[in-house]
Amino acid sequence: MKTTSETILVTCAIAASACVLALSMYLIAANVGRPWTYAVALLVMCAAWIVRWFACGSRDVTVSIVAAGALLTAALAVKALEHLGVVVGSDIGARTTGVICGALIVVVSNAIPKKQLNSASGLAVKRSVGTALVLGGLGYAFAWLVLPISIASTVAMIVLFAGIAAGAVSVVRYHTS
Repeated sequence: MKTTSETILVTCAIAASACVLALSMYLIAANVGRPWTYAVALLVMCAAWIVRWFACGSRDVTVSIVAAGALLTAALAVKALEHLGVVVGSDIGARTTGVICGALIVVVSNAIPKKQLNSASGLAVKRSVGTALVLGGLGYAFAWLVLPISIASTVAMIVLFAGIAAGAVSVVRYHTS
């Protein structure tokens, strides 16, 4: 019997997949942009469900389906809203992509310190690297969210590289001590 958290996770994966399906079909039917790109989104979700089936319902694969579905849904929704005239502006696609990438960096970086290690010093390094990358990802997303589009990319990359450099310094300091 499945636990409540597993049931909620599978429900979220199904909902995310349904959103990708609905938005892709709308964009294909409305002949917006290149229809093959929306077909690729559908194929990605189908492939993910096939992998989940072969992995016997693995929780990690289900989480990945939710994440991929959320990212694809956000991208497809922006495109559909632009087509409907609800969102006007040439920079909304770039901003959305930047914020989503920053959020993805935060989520992945947040998982770094959660992997178990035998040494306390190794765990401390993982925590400092994870913190540096989370802050870098937050800065990246924030730059895309609030700065003028002309400088958002440059500032976002500088902030992200600063986070990566801070993490690298922690690793080097650990290995030289």
